[in-house]
Amino acid sequence: MTINFTQIFQDSWNFVRNQRQIAISFMAAFFILALATQFILSQMAPAIMENLQTAPINNDLPPEAMSVFSTMLHPNVLTISLINQIISSLLSTWGIITLHHITQHRFRSLSDSFSQALRYFIGVLALNVLITIPLAYGLIVLLTGSILGLVVAIIGIYLFLRLCLAPLAYIIGQKSFTQSLKFVWQQSSGRISILLIYCLINYLLVSMLSNQLAAFNNNLIIQIITTAISSFISVFALVFSYRFYHLFIQTP
Repeated sequence: MTINFTQIFQDSWNFVRNQRQIAISFMAAFFILALATQFILSQMAPAIMENLQTAPINNDLPPEAMSVFSTMLHPNVLTISLINQIISSLLSTWGIITLHHITQHRFRSLSDSFSQALRYFIGVLALNVLITIPLAYGLIVLLTGSILGLVVAIIGIYLFLRLCLAPLAYIIGQKSFTQSLKFVWQQSSGRISILLIYCLINYLLVSMLSNQLAAFNNNLIIQIITTAISSFISVFALVFSYRFYHLFIQTP
């Protein structure tokens, strides 16, 4: 039996609509995180631009790649981005646990699900780092124009596709760190095409939508509106991931 992504979208929308209060609560959390990150980076922008102008130029890299590297690898940007990802991972863990409790009719309160999220958080964070490091390294090397980067990127993409559901298995299936990796590795055997569609929707499409919305942030009002929409997309993506995981492990 194949997985119907249209049905997953419909089920996810119905869940968000029926659990409006929960959805709004997590939207608010992602909204505050995004606005805080944007504000801090905007305050740092003048110093960052000044440092980039005085930084030595690496002639081995194309100008475009050098500009991207210089901005992304600036210590301030790295620090804020890291903090943002850590908090975002905690919110996502909290959201998945809340969704699971609601689906299993065991939901008591957001504070109760948050306390459980704290117990799972370190493991989820470690799984996310383990899964994304090969892909991230390959993409960084690829930007330098090295053929090795292409090979590493392809390997990283393959590993990411095979293991991308490990954090969900760790949270929902209540499996250990290694059991989660083994479980999704077995479940994903011969099903790369389905996982590719899932990742294209849940990661690439969501990222593209958020970046497109960010491009309209030319004044405060528009920034607030686009950030609110991006926050809704983040919550919807969590519900979509949860629904997909359940169908994936139940569908042979």
